[in-house]
Amino acid sequence: MFGFGHTTEILPIGATRFEEALQMGSETYHHLKAVITEKYGAHGCDVGEDGGLAPNISRQVFFLLHRILLMCTF
Repeated sequence: MFGFGHTTEILPIGATRFEEALQMGSETYHHLKAVITEKYGAHGCDVGEDGGLAPNISRQVFFLLHRILLMCTF
């Protein structure tokens, strides 16, 4: 998910069905993109060929992840 030399993955732990896991992943991705755009602007993030987001950040990654997961409905 974050392309600054390290990869951070979020797993849909607790999902009981594939549909629920897919919704959790989709929601997280879209909230992540919105938070990065809000904080760094529309061009503050690259998208990798695998679709992962690669913002130019390093130490703030866990703060951003925490904020994004609080925004999700699961």
